[in-house]
Amino acid sequence: MILAFLFVLQTAAPAEVLSSNGRYVAVLAPRAGETGAAARIDLVVHELRPGAERRKLWSGLLAADRADAPAGTRRDFVTDDGAAFVRIDAAPGTAPALREVLKGTNAATLSLSDLAAEPDASGRWIDLEHGLRWRANDGGINARWTLDLLGLDGLVRTLDLDGGQLELLRDTTRVLDLLVHPPVPEPVFPATQETYVDTWDGPRLAYSGATLEFEGHGHDPSEGWRFIGFQVIGNPFDTHKLVLVPRGVPPQNAAAQVLKPHLWTARVNGLPPGLFQVEICGRETAAGDARRDPGRFDPAGRMIELVTPHLVAELRLPGAANARDAIALYDDGRLELEFGGRRVARLATVEDETRLRGRVASLPLEARARRRRPTSSARAR
Repeated sequence: MILAFLFVLQTAAPAEVLSSNGRYVAVLAPRAGETGAAARIDLVVHELRPGAERRKLWSGLLAADRADAPAGTRRDFVTDDGAAFVRIDAAPGTAPALREVLKGTNAATLSLSDLAAEPDASGRWIDLEHGLRWRANDGGINARWTLDLLGLDGLVRTLDLDGGQLELLRDTTRVLDLLVHPPVPEPVFPATQETYVDTWDGPRLAYSGATLEFEGHGHDPSEGWRFIGFQVIGNPFDTHKLVLVPRGVPPQNAAAQVLKPHLWTARVNGLPPGLFQVEICGRETAAGDARRDPGRFDPAGRMIELVTPHLVAELRLPGAANARDAIALYDDGRLELEFGGRRVARLATVEDETRLRGRVASLPLEARARRRRPTSSARAR
Protein backbone atom coordinates (compact mmCIF):
# COMPACT_ATOMS: atom_id res chain seq x y z
CA MET A 1 0.00 0.00 0.00
CA ILE A 2 1.42 3.38 -0.97
CA LEU A 3 -0.34 5.50 1.64
CA ALA A 4 -0.89 5.00 5.33
CA PHE A 5 -4.32 5.50 6.85
CA LEU A 6 -5.89 6.29 10.19
CA PHE A 7 -9.42 5.69 11.41
CA VAL A 8 -10.26 9.14 12.79
CA LEU A 9 -12.56 9.39 15.79
CA GLN A 10 -14.27 12.76 16.16
CA THR A 11 -12.94 14.22 19.42
CA ALA A 12 -12.01 17.71 20.54
CA ALA A 13 -8.32 16.80 20.57
CA PRO A 14 -6.29 17.13 17.35
CA ALA A 15 -5.78 13.97 15.34
CA GLU A 16 -2.76 13.15 13.23
CA VAL A 17 -2.49 11.23 9.97
CA LEU A 18 0.98 10.06 8.94
CA SER A 19 2.00 9.36 5.36
CA SER A 20 3.20 5.83 4.64
CA ASN A 21 6.77 6.98 4.02
CA GLY A 22 6.79 8.70 7.41
CA ARG A 23 7.83 12.05 5.96
CA TYR A 24 4.59 14.00 6.24
CA VAL A 25 1.87 14.41 8.86
CA ALA A 26 -1.56 16.05 8.72
CA VAL A 27 -2.91 17.57 11.92
CA LEU A 28 -6.69 17.91 12.19
CA ALA A 29 -8.04 20.17 14.93
CA PRO A 30 -11.78 20.84 15.30
CA ARG A 31 -12.49 24.56 15.51
CA ALA A 32 -13.58 25.66 18.95
CA GLY A 33 -17.17 26.81 19.23
CA GLU A 34 -18.27 25.44 15.84
CA THR A 35 -20.94 22.73 15.91
CA GLY A 36 -23.52 21.15 13.64
CA ALA A 37 -23.50 21.64 9.88
CA ALA A 38 -21.27 24.71 10.16
CA ALA A 39 -18.50 22.90 12.04
CA ARG A 40 -15.08 22.92 10.41
CA ILE A 41 -11.67 21.38 11.02
CA ASP A 42 -8.33 23.16 10.74
CA LEU A 43 -6.04 21.04 8.57
CA VAL A 44 -2.28 21.60 8.61
CA VAL A 45 0.26 19.43 6.77
CA HIS A 46 3.87 19.37 8.00
CA GLU A 47 7.08 17.89 6.69
CA LEU A 48 8.85 15.82 9.34
CA ARG A 49 12.56 16.52 9.64
CA PRO A 50 15.35 14.91 11.65
CA GLY A 51 15.18 15.57 15.36
CA ALA A 52 11.36 15.61 15.44
CA GLU A 53 11.33 19.03 13.78
CA ARG A 54 8.20 19.93 11.82
CA ARG A 55 8.09 22.34 8.88
CA LYS A 56 4.63 23.59 7.89
CA LEU A 57 3.86 23.03 4.21
CA TRP A 58 0.28 24.22 3.88
CA SER A 59 -3.02 24.62 5.72
CA GLY A 60 -6.70 24.51 4.84
CA LEU A 61 -10.20 23.93 6.15
CA LEU A 62 -12.16 20.68 6.13
CA ALA A 63 -15.90 20.43 6.75
CA ALA A 64 -16.67 18.30 9.81
CA ASP A 65 -19.13 15.95 8.12
CA ARG A 66 -20.78 13.29 10.31
CA ALA A 67 -19.12 14.26 13.58
CA ASP A 68 -20.65 11.14 15.14
CA ALA A 69 -19.40 8.75 12.42
CA PRO A 70 -18.84 5.23 13.84
CA ALA A 71 -15.29 3.95 13.90
CA GLY A 72 -14.35 2.03 10.78
CA THR A 73 -16.58 3.99 8.39
CA ARG A 74 -14.00 6.62 7.42
CA ARG A 75 -10.36 6.77 6.42
CA ASP A 76 -8.01 9.73 6.08
CA PHE A 77 -4.87 9.77 3.94
CA VAL A 78 -1.89 12.00 3.23
CA THR A 79 -0.01 11.44 -0.01
CA ASP A 80 3.67 10.54 0.16
CA ASP A 81 4.60 13.94 -1.31
CA GLY A 82 2.53 15.82 1.30
CA ALA A 83 0.54 17.58 -1.41
CA ALA A 84 -2.93 16.16 -0.83
CA PHE A 85 -5.20 15.09 1.99
CA VAL A 86 -8.12 12.76 1.25
CA ARG A 87 -11.05 11.68 3.44
CA ILE A 88 -13.23 8.77 2.32
CA ASP A 89 -16.56 8.05 3.99
CA ALA A 90 -17.95 4.54 3.43
CA ALA A 91 -21.42 5.37 4.80
CA PRO A 92 -21.91 9.09 4.17
CA GLY A 93 -25.69 9.18 3.88
CA THR A 94 -26.41 12.63 2.40
CA ALA A 95 -22.92 13.94 3.24
CA PRO A 96 -20.02 13.82 0.77
CA ALA A 97 -18.44 10.41 0.24
CA LEU A 98 -15.02 11.86 -0.61
CA ARG A 99 -13.21 15.10 0.07
CA GLU A 100 -9.80 16.14 -1.23
CA VAL A 101 -7.79 19.12 -0.03
CA LEU A 102 -4.87 19.90 -2.36
CA LYS A 103 -2.24 22.24 -0.90
CA GLY A 104 -4.94 24.11 1.06
CA THR A 105 -7.52 24.19 -1.73
CA ASN A 106 -10.68 22.10 -1.67
CA ALA A 107 -10.01 20.22 -4.90
CA ALA A 108 -12.87 17.67 -4.82
CA THR A 109 -16.11 17.15 -2.93
CA LEU A 110 -17.90 14.08 -4.30
CA SER A 111 -21.27 12.70 -3.27
CA LEU A 112 -22.58 9.18 -3.85
CA SER A 113 -24.40 10.57 -6.88
CA ASP A 114 -21.15 11.99 -8.30
CA LEU A 115 -19.55 8.57 -7.84
CA ALA A 116 -22.58 6.81 -9.38
CA ALA A 117 -22.60 4.63 -6.25
CA GLU A 118 -25.51 3.06 -4.39
CA PRO A 119 -25.15 2.07 -0.73
CA ASP A 120 -26.03 -1.46 0.35
CA ALA A 121 -28.43 -2.41 3.16
CA SER A 122 -25.87 -1.33 5.76
CA GLY A 123 -25.53 2.10 4.14
CA ARG A 124 -21.99 1.47 2.86
CA TRP A 125 -20.86 1.85 -0.74
CA ILE A 126 -17.23 0.68 -0.43
CA ASP A 127 -15.13 -1.81 1.52
CA LEU A 128 -12.41 0.37 3.01
CA GLU A 129 -10.19 -2.64 3.66
CA HIS A 130 -10.09 -3.97 0.08
CA GLY A 131 -11.59 -1.25 -2.11
CA LEU A 132 -8.79 1.35 -2.15
CA ARG A 133 -5.59 1.55 -4.18
CA TRP A 134 -3.10 4.33 -4.84
CA ARG A 135 -0.99 4.63 -7.97
CA ALA A 136 1.86 6.98 -8.82
CA ASN A 137 1.08 9.56 -11.50
CA ASP A 138 4.25 11.19 -12.77
CA GLY A 139 2.23 13.61 -14.91
CA GLY A 140 0.88 15.46 -11.88
CA ILE A 141 2.09 18.97 -11.16
CA ASN A 142 0.92 19.43 -7.55
CA ALA A 143 0.08 15.87 -6.53
CA ARG A 144 1.51 12.87 -8.31
CA TRP A 145 -1.05 10.29 -7.25
CA THR A 146 -4.16 8.59 -8.60
CA LEU A 147 -6.74 6.99 -6.31
CA ASP A 148 -8.76 3.92 -7.36
CA LEU A 149 -11.99 3.12 -5.51
CA LEU A 150 -13.76 -0.22 -6.00
CA GLY A 151 -17.40 0.10 -4.98
CA LEU A 152 -19.50 -2.73 -3.63
CA ASP A 153 -21.26 -2.65 -7.03
CA GLY A 154 -18.07 -3.96 -8.68
CA LEU A 155 -17.31 -0.72 -10.55
CA VAL A 156 -13.98 1.09 -10.22
CA ARG A 157 -13.80 4.87 -9.91
CA THR A 158 -10.48 6.60 -10.56
CA LEU A 159 -9.70 10.04 -9.12
CA ASP A 160 -6.75 12.08 -10.39
CA LEU A 161 -5.65 13.94 -7.26
CA ASP A 162 -3.78 16.59 -9.23
CA GLY A 163 -6.83 17.88 -11.07
CA GLY A 164 -9.73 16.30 -9.19
CA GLN A 165 -10.91 14.56 -12.37
CA LEU A 166 -13.11 11.50 -11.76
CA GLU A 167 -13.43 8.59 -14.20
CA LEU A 168 -15.92 5.76 -13.83
CA LEU A 169 -14.65 2.53 -15.43
CA ARG A 170 -17.70 0.57 -16.60
CA ASP A 171 -17.49 -3.01 -17.81
CA THR A 172 -19.96 -2.90 -20.71
CA THR A 173 -20.00 -6.69 -20.96
CA ARG A 174 -22.02 -6.86 -17.73
CA VAL A 175 -25.19 -5.43 -19.31
CA LEU A 176 -25.70 -7.05 -22.69
CA ASP A 177 -28.76 -8.05 -24.71
CA LEU A 178 -28.76 -11.34 -26.57
CA LEU A 179 -28.99 -10.92 -30.33
CA VAL A 180 -29.15 -13.84 -32.77
CA HIS A 181 -28.96 -13.32 -36.53
CA PRO A 182 -30.81 -14.26 -38.56
CA PRO A 183 -33.73 -14.42 -36.13
CA VAL A 184 -37.16 -15.91 -36.66
CA PRO A 185 -39.58 -12.94 -36.64
CA GLU A 186 -42.45 -13.47 -34.23
CA PRO A 187 -45.21 -12.96 -36.85
CA VAL A 188 -43.59 -15.59 -39.09
CA PHE A 189 -42.83 -18.15 -36.37
CA PRO A 190 -46.17 -20.05 -36.53
CA ALA A 191 -45.59 -20.77 -40.22
CA THR A 192 -42.08 -22.19 -39.70
CA GLN A 193 -40.83 -25.68 -38.93
CA GLU A 194 -37.51 -27.04 -37.75
CA THR A 195 -34.98 -28.09 -40.38
CA TYR A 196 -32.25 -30.74 -40.14
CA VAL A 197 -28.77 -30.03 -38.74
CA ASP A 198 -25.94 -32.16 -40.14
CA THR A 199 -22.76 -30.61 -38.71
CA TRP A 200 -21.73 -27.30 -37.20
CA ASP A 201 -18.64 -25.62 -35.79
CA GLY A 202 -17.85 -22.58 -33.67
CA PRO A 203 -15.28 -20.88 -31.44
CA ARG A 204 -14.14 -22.31 -28.13
CA LEU A 205 -12.75 -19.06 -26.71
CA ALA A 206 -13.85 -15.51 -27.49
CA TYR A 207 -14.33 -12.06 -26.03
CA SER A 208 -17.65 -11.29 -24.40
CA GLY A 209 -19.47 -8.68 -26.44
CA ALA A 210 -17.94 -9.88 -29.72
CA THR A 211 -20.03 -11.47 -32.45
CA LEU A 212 -19.75 -15.26 -32.34
CA GLU A 213 -20.13 -17.13 -35.63
CA PHE A 214 -21.36 -20.72 -35.69
CA GLU A 215 -21.11 -22.18 -39.18
CA GLY A 216 -22.79 -25.38 -40.27
CA HIS A 217 -24.85 -27.15 -42.87
CA GLY A 218 -28.07 -29.05 -42.81
CA HIS A 219 -30.83 -30.05 -45.17
CA ASP A 220 -34.55 -29.57 -45.73
CA PRO A 221 -37.04 -32.44 -45.93
CA SER A 222 -37.93 -31.59 -49.53
CA GLU A 223 -37.60 -29.07 -52.33
CA GLY A 224 -39.19 -25.65 -51.95
CA TRP A 225 -38.26 -24.89 -48.33
CA ARG A 226 -37.13 -21.35 -47.46
CA PHE A 227 -34.68 -20.94 -44.58
CA ILE A 228 -35.73 -18.16 -42.14
CA GLY A 229 -33.41 -18.11 -39.11
CA PHE A 230 -32.68 -19.43 -35.62
CA GLN A 231 -34.93 -19.89 -32.63
CA VAL A 232 -33.39 -19.51 -29.14
CA ILE A 233 -34.69 -22.00 -26.59
CA GLY A 234 -34.49 -21.00 -22.93
CA ASN A 235 -32.57 -18.17 -21.33
CA PRO A 236 -28.78 -18.62 -21.60
CA PHE A 237 -28.23 -15.82 -19.07
CA ASP A 238 -29.79 -18.03 -16.40
CA THR A 239 -28.74 -21.51 -17.54
CA HIS A 240 -25.37 -20.83 -19.22
CA LYS A 241 -26.63 -22.99 -22.08
CA LEU A 242 -27.28 -21.59 -25.56
CA VAL A 243 -29.67 -23.70 -27.62
CA LEU A 244 -30.32 -22.68 -31.25
CA VAL A 245 -32.81 -24.33 -33.59
CA PRO A 246 -32.82 -23.53 -37.36
CA ARG A 247 -36.27 -23.04 -38.81
CA GLY A 248 -37.68 -22.63 -42.30
CA VAL A 249 -40.97 -22.28 -44.13
CA PRO A 250 -42.14 -25.43 -45.98
CA PRO A 251 -43.50 -25.21 -49.54
CA GLN A 252 -47.17 -24.38 -49.97
CA ASN A 253 -47.69 -27.17 -52.47
CA ALA A 254 -46.53 -30.77 -52.67
CA ALA A 255 -42.82 -31.05 -53.43
CA ALA A 256 -40.50 -33.87 -54.34
CA GLN A 257 -39.14 -35.67 -51.27
CA VAL A 258 -35.54 -34.87 -52.13
CA LEU A 259 -33.18 -33.77 -49.39
CA LYS A 260 -32.01 -30.25 -50.08
CA PRO A 261 -28.64 -29.42 -48.42
CA HIS A 262 -27.83 -25.85 -47.47
CA LEU A 263 -25.20 -23.86 -45.53
CA TRP A 264 -25.90 -21.38 -42.76
CA THR A 265 -24.14 -19.13 -40.26
CA ALA A 266 -25.64 -18.24 -36.90
CA ARG A 267 -24.27 -14.98 -35.50
CA VAL A 268 -24.68 -14.48 -31.74
CA ASN A 269 -23.93 -11.32 -29.80
CA GLY A 270 -24.53 -10.30 -26.21
CA LEU A 271 -23.48 -13.26 -24.07
CA PRO A 272 -21.77 -12.14 -20.84
CA PRO A 273 -18.42 -13.48 -19.61
CA GLY A 274 -18.53 -17.09 -18.48
CA LEU A 275 -18.53 -20.71 -19.59
CA PHE A 276 -21.44 -21.68 -21.87
CA GLN A 277 -22.62 -24.94 -23.37
CA VAL A 278 -23.76 -24.54 -26.98
CA GLU A 279 -26.16 -26.80 -28.82
CA ILE A 280 -27.56 -26.35 -32.32
CA CYS A 281 -30.37 -28.85 -32.71
CA GLY A 282 -32.74 -29.53 -35.57
CA ARG A 283 -35.52 -31.75 -36.68
CA GLU A 284 -33.56 -34.92 -36.03
CA THR A 285 -33.40 -34.16 -32.27
CA ALA A 286 -36.40 -35.37 -30.30
CA ALA A 287 -38.24 -32.72 -28.29
CA GLY A 288 -37.29 -34.44 -25.05
CA ASP A 289 -33.62 -34.89 -25.93
CA ALA A 290 -31.29 -33.57 -23.20
CA ARG A 291 -29.22 -31.76 -25.83
CA ARG A 292 -31.96 -29.24 -26.42
CA ASP A 293 -33.09 -29.02 -22.80
CA PRO A 294 -31.97 -25.49 -21.79
CA GLY A 295 -32.11 -26.39 -18.12
CA ARG A 296 -29.68 -29.32 -18.40
CA PHE A 297 -26.08 -28.15 -18.38
CA ASP A 298 -23.59 -30.79 -19.52
CA PRO A 299 -19.91 -29.79 -19.02
CA ALA A 300 -18.99 -32.62 -21.39
CA GLY A 301 -20.93 -30.95 -24.22
CA ARG A 302 -19.65 -28.36 -26.66
CA MET A 303 -18.38 -25.44 -24.63
CA ILE A 304 -17.39 -21.86 -25.32
CA GLU A 305 -15.60 -19.66 -22.81
CA LEU A 306 -16.24 -15.93 -23.03
CA VAL A 307 -13.81 -13.58 -21.34
CA THR A 308 -14.20 -9.87 -20.84
CA PRO A 309 -11.99 -7.67 -23.05
CA HIS A 310 -10.75 -6.17 -19.78
CA LEU A 311 -9.22 -9.45 -18.58
CA VAL A 312 -5.45 -9.28 -17.98
CA ALA A 313 -4.77 -12.72 -16.50
CA GLU A 314 -6.76 -15.58 -15.05
CA LEU A 315 -5.80 -18.66 -13.09
CA ARG A 316 -8.13 -21.63 -12.64
CA LEU A 317 -7.55 -23.21 -9.27
CA PRO A 318 -6.05 -26.71 -9.66
CA GLY A 319 -8.06 -29.56 -8.24
CA ALA A 320 -11.11 -27.42 -7.58
CA ALA A 321 -14.38 -29.32 -7.54
CA ASN A 322 -16.15 -26.42 -9.22
CA ALA A 323 -14.72 -25.68 -12.69
CA ARG A 324 -15.46 -21.99 -12.25
CA ASP A 325 -13.22 -21.49 -9.22
CA ALA A 326 -10.68 -18.94 -10.40
CA ILE A 327 -8.60 -15.85 -9.69
CA ALA A 328 -8.91 -13.14 -12.35
CA LEU A 329 -7.17 -9.77 -12.78
CA TYR A 330 -8.77 -7.01 -14.88
CA ASP A 331 -7.27 -3.91 -16.44
CA ASP A 332 -9.15 -1.59 -14.07
CA GLY A 333 -7.29 -3.17 -11.16
CA ARG A 334 -10.06 -5.49 -9.96
CA LEU A 335 -8.93 -8.83 -8.56
CA GLU A 336 -11.85 -11.27 -8.47
CA LEU A 337 -11.71 -14.53 -6.51
CA GLU A 338 -14.49 -17.05 -7.08
CA PHE A 339 -14.93 -20.10 -4.87
CA GLY A 340 -17.89 -22.45 -5.08
CA GLY A 341 -20.10 -19.81 -6.64
CA ARG A 342 -19.16 -17.07 -4.15
CA ARG A 343 -17.30 -14.11 -5.67
CA VAL A 344 -15.09 -11.69 -3.74
CA ALA A 345 -13.59 -8.62 -5.41
CA ARG A 346 -10.87 -6.23 -4.30
CA LEU A 347 -8.27 -3.97 -5.85
CA ALA A 348 -5.01 -5.67 -6.68
CA THR A 349 -1.66 -4.56 -5.36
CA VAL A 350 1.51 -4.64 -7.44
CA GLU A 351 2.47 -7.79 -5.55
CA ASP A 352 -0.88 -9.42 -6.41
CA GLU A 353 -0.40 -8.76 -10.12
CA THR A 354 3.20 -9.98 -10.10
CA ARG A 355 2.29 -13.22 -8.32
CA LEU A 356 -0.68 -13.95 -10.60
CA ARG A 357 1.28 -13.30 -13.79
CA GLY A 358 4.08 -15.50 -12.44
CA ARG A 359 1.71 -18.37 -11.64
CA VAL A 360 0.15 -18.23 -15.13
CA ALA A 361 3.60 -18.12 -16.77
CA SER A 362 4.72 -21.15 -14.75
CA LEU A 363 1.86 -23.35 -15.96
CA PRO A 364 2.59 -26.14 -18.46
CA LEU A 365 2.29 -25.05 -22.08
CA GLU A 366 -0.96 -26.97 -22.65
CA ALA A 367 -2.55 -25.25 -19.63
CA ARG A 368 -1.32 -21.81 -20.68
CA ALA A 369 -2.89 -22.31 -24.11
CA ARG A 370 -6.31 -21.92 -22.48
CA ARG A 371 -5.29 -18.44 -21.36
CA ARG A 372 -4.36 -17.26 -24.85
CA ARG A 373 -5.98 -14.16 -26.27
CA PRO A 374 -9.18 -15.10 -28.09
CA THR A 375 -9.28 -14.80 -31.86
CA SER A 376 -12.14 -14.90 -34.32
CA SER A 377 -10.57 -17.94 -35.97
CA ALA A 378 -10.54 -20.04 -32.79
CA ARG A 379 -12.71 -22.99 -33.83
CA ALA A 380 -14.06 -25.98 -31.97
CA ARG A 381 -12.07 -29.13 -32.41
